[in-house]
Amino acid sequence: MLDETHQGLPRADEDTNTYTLGRITAHNVAIACLPSGYYGNNAAAVATNMRRTFPCMRLCLMVGIGGGAPGKADIRLGDVVVSEGVLQYDLGKALSEGRFTRTGIMNRPPQELLTAVANLRARHRIEASRIPSILSEMLERHPTMAQFVHRNSLQDRLFDSTYDHVQSKDVPTDDCELCDISRLEERSPRDNPNPKIHYGTIASANQVMKQVKTRDELAHELDVLCFEMEGSGVMDSFAGLVIRGICDYSDSHKNKQWQEVAATVAAAYAKELLLVIPADVCTAAPVVAIPPVDLEFEQIHARRSSIKPKYSTTCRWLLAHPDYLDWQDPKQAVKHHGFLWIRGGPGTGKSTIMNFAYKEATTHKDVVVISFFFNARGERLERSTHGMYRSLLSQLLNTLPNLLSIFDAPEHKEFLDDFYTALLSHQNPMWQIVVLQDLLRSALTKLGQTPLAIFVDALDECSSDQVEELVEYFEALGEEAERNGLRLNICFSSRYYPYIDIQYGLKIKLEAQDGHEEDIAMYIRNKLRIGASKTAEEIKTGMQAKAKGIFMWVVLVVDILKAEYQGGRIFEVRKRLAALPAELSDLFKEILARDQKNIGDLKLCIQWILFAKRPLKLEEYYFAAVSALSPDELGEYDRTDITSEDMGRFVISSSKGLAETTRSKVKTVQFIHESVREFFLKNTLHELWPNLAAADFESVSNGQLQQCCFAYFNFCVGLRTEECLSFAQKIPTASSEEAKELRSAVSGKFPFLEYATRNLFYHADIAASSIPQHEFLRSCSLEAWSLLDNLFEMFKIRRHTPTTSLLHILAERNFARLIKEALHLDSRIDIKGGRHRYPLFAALANGNHDAVKALLQTSANLPEDDLFTRLDYGPNFRVEKDQTPLLWAAARGDDVIVKLLLEKGSNIRAEDKRGRTPLSHAVENGHYATVRLLLQNGCDFRKHNNDWKSPLLYAAMNGNDAIMRLLLENGADIEAQDCNMESPLRAAASFGEEKAVRLLLEAGADIEAKDNAGRTALTCATEREREAIVQLLLEKGADVESPASGVHNPLIVAATHAYENVLRLLLKAGANIEAKDHSGRKATVRLLLSEGADIEAQSNRGMTSLIYAAGCGNEAIVRLLLEKGANVEAVGPEGNSPLTFAASVGRENVVRLLLEAGADINKKDSRGWPALTHAVESKHKAIVRLLLMKGANIEAKDHIGSTPLGHAIQNGLEDIVLLLLM
Repeated sequence: MLDETHQGLPRADEDTNTYTLGRITAHNVAIACLPSGYYGNNAAAVATNMRRTFPCMRLCLMVGIGGGAPGKADIRLGDVVVSEGVLQYDLGKALSEGRFTRTGIMNRPPQELLTAVANLRARHRIEASRIPSILSEMLERHPTMAQFVHRNSLQDRLFDSTYDHVQSKDVPTDDCELCDISRLEERSPRDNPNPKIHYGTIASANQVMKQVKTRDELAHELDVLCFEMEGSGVMDSFAGLVIRGICDYSDSHKNKQWQEVAATVAAAYAKELLLVIPADVCTAAPVVAIPPVDLEFEQIHARRSSIKPKYSTTCRWLLAHPDYLDWQDPKQAVKHHGFLWIRGGPGTGKSTIMNFAYKEATTHKDVVVISFFFNARGERLERSTHGMYRSLLSQLLNTLPNLLSIFDAPEHKEFLDDFYTALLSHQNPMWQIVVLQDLLRSALTKLGQTPLAIFVDALDECSSDQVEELVEYFEALGEEAERNGLRLNICFSSRYYPYIDIQYGLKIKLEAQDGHEEDIAMYIRNKLRIGASKTAEEIKTGMQAKAKGIFMWVVLVVDILKAEYQGGRIFEVRKRLAALPAELSDLFKEILARDQKNIGDLKLCIQWILFAKRPLKLEEYYFAAVSALSPDELGEYDRTDITSEDMGRFVISSSKGLAETTRSKVKTVQFIHESVREFFLKNTLHELWPNLAAADFESVSNGQLQQCCFAYFNFCVGLRTEECLSFAQKIPTASSEEAKELRSAVSGKFPFLEYATRNLFYHADIAASSIPQHEFLRSCSLEAWSLLDNLFEMFKIRRHTPTTSLLHILAERNFARLIKEALHLDSRIDIKGGRHRYPLFAALANGNHDAVKALLQTSANLPEDDLFTRLDYGPNFRVEKDQTPLLWAAARGDDVIVKLLLEKGSNIRAEDKRGRTPLSHAVENGHYATVRLLLQNGCDFRKHNNDWKSPLLYAAMNGNDAIMRLLLENGADIEAQDCNMESPLRAAASFGEEKAVRLLLEAGADIEAKDNAGRTALTCATEREREAIVQLLLEKGADVESPASGVHNPLIVAATHAYENVLRLLLKAGANIEAKDHSGRKATVRLLLSEGADIEAQSNRGMTSLIYAAGCGNEAIVRLLLEKGANVEAVGPEGNSPLTFAASVGRENVVRLLLEAGADINKKDSRGWPALTHAVESKHKAIVRLLLMKGANIEAKDHIGSTPLGHAIQNGLEDIVLLLLM
């Protein structure tokens, strides 16, 4: 079918499709097939991959074979069925007594394809389909494809619907040689051997339709013409048109001989359709983003992958637990709504058993399984519901890509458009939780009968308010699933606090389960190797009793007792067990207090794990510690000298066994359990180290971390100073492969450098609450820091320019404490440079409230509401590129900020690129207090902008008489004009500002002054129908005849626009009724007619009053002119009559008036177009209908022989074509 074949192109990552590329007419076409042996929902994966590789793909055609539904339509083998809609008929809800309610919705093709189909259908009424000629062309180019076209040897057999296919037991065959031909349906032969094209509903499912009874029921119930297996999946991913060649009758008599022929005729129809689609339909296609990629984050599976494997055969008791079995039983869903909640105290092993349950669920291939394991020790998204929703959605969409259609919902279009616009601009947009919730709910409703299991672990590791909302959301989800017959199972795990309950659901208390106790006993028995003596057994039994179900306590105590038993002193083991505390937190204290060796290592370990900006990688942790403990040992990382095993042992030794290296892909350092972190944060440190337990422990600790970062940073910079500075001139583009390789190479040699550079100011800012940072800011090389930060930055837009100031960097990152310290070194806040040009703008653009306050250094007695509630932060912040902070604040009328900026020395004479000052902006926006403040501080009120607009002119345009009076009192020039000679008086008259006009006249403004077009204030007021101002100017002596003639004569202006009240005022004042404008057009409204004006006067373009009024759609004037005898057949420009002119611009009511007045309905213009052709060309369907009802000639031909119908077909106007053919 391709007119031309193209060479292949690179595919997107993870795209497994194989493409044939080429051209059909002016369209570039990409063709992808399902893998051999695959069908059904696999088509959705093919479509999704196409969107990855071809993001600008505009139209999608699903071309292939299908089974016909014989009935109302005379469908034969080799015919084509084109979808007007695709319905998934096997999607629904199973009800009692075997009933089934269908919930699948009709997916319709996009409008541009429906329009093309309508155009082609209209053509086929006039001329035959081109399918035969397309097939002939194919055979000429490819003679070996003869088996792909209809031949006489093919038999089209339709058997009685009650007669099933007869299959040979010995030699299976697909033909019907053994079937009884007497059971064939009798059908009259067709006159035309060419395939017939049918349009209607196509039914889609995940299985082949072979049941005749079901086929006939669906065909009757849903008006189905064809059954197939891929369309609904593709339509979920990419709305398109399904085209099917009929190869069988959806019964047991399958006939593979027709499949090649059916596929070919479907492809031929697709080509014929593309021939009628204009090429510009496929231009300017929007770039389609692939949402799962944008939902993912780096540590999305970190917590689950870091959970240690269950020991031996532990956890298997869960699979036989009655509550677990009920949870998995769909018949019990009405009782529990799919909820199972596993609860237990800290350290009982909840995450381990959840991980076991998750892995067990994944062994069931018919179930989609997704999970999220909260991690309070991880990064922000690992411990928030925000991250949970993103993770669950990402997993679901990656598993079932046909669900991508949820992103097409109109209610989220504005948010998603803004989101992807921000992404393309290399910003970091945030997903809204409500959007994520809606998307997950939408995905669930599209699952049909596909079971979904969701596991969410450690709810207690995110904030209690988030958990409460999360549980309510999932409860609603469970109720909705149960109500609609969807298979949804949700398993939560948490501690007993925060206490949140569910109305429906099953609950398992871990410590109360016999299976859990047996798991602990097995672990003790196998791990505590102290023999099998009576004493040993008593120790093991006592240990289990003391553990009270806390698996973490058992694991730690086993190691302690094993160390005690090394000398074989089992009696010491009994004593040690008795001495150990039963509470987990007391056990931690015992472990730390007992070993006093390398306490400095332990303190630093605690500080890094508690207060690092993010969890440190193993290599980062090691070199961070060396930076403080032994800085002289710093050097390039040599993996042969220091191994990962060495670093792992250092983690254990420095933490006294309370920290570990995760088992995730990117190994990080964390406490062995969340309860360890809680232990340290609950101010228990004062019992161990009183000097560390001060109220400022966090800031002191961050001071220590800042010193580690600064030491490593200075070591690296000092080692490579000259190399770094020269490198600044040739740093690669941020997103390039070269930059990626360079970042990897630098981090390979200096593993801690990226963290140290990017978080140096972060730790310094927190430390600043108790430790002065002046010296640090003074000694830190901003040039070197900017260079290294740029190196590690992956987005070009976020890199620092050479002029970026320290204050700009601090403001951009909301380091308010450091801003205050930096201002002590240099008090200027309007230093220009950096991405946002000024520090204040950097703070506002990033939503940094604290940084704004620090920059402006507001006094303690200044109400914050007065200053900050009016400001726009983050995405809402907008500022012109050439505005300074003072210009911006003045334009907003933030007089408090203006005052603060002026106090800090901001330039009051600053101008933007249009030459406008802060005063000009404040005046234009009507900010009286700001104007007064600027005037008091010496702002030049005479300064005009580049267009010579003065502040007084802006005030007059806005009618702000208070500001005008203030400016005039300060000596503003009342006659100052801009470059168009616009004065304050004329501007006030034009904009209808009566008070301003009166004020200016009272202040002595020249009432007869003209602009460069000769307009006076009276003319300006008349043009805008400012009746009150016209009257005021006339009362004040304005000349009604000035200018005496021309387009700006007040009377002609009023008459042209039919301003009757203004006309009366002007005539009363003595205006000349016969005044003409430069084009010779006379006034044409009732008032002038009553004064004797010529009704048939024409302009130099030949426009009569009636033609002009008809085009404007002024029904009252048209009716008036007709009553006064205006010529309804008058001929104007291009031969247009009032009727053709009104029809061409869509004046339906005027067309009706003119027809009622006797206008010739078939009168043509100079091109031979009657009113009907004008209406068709202008797409005015209502006027077409009106003209047809009034007897317009549908066969009327223009000078090139084209009829109104021809015009409609040529323009692809489906509705109008059908209207003309009725």
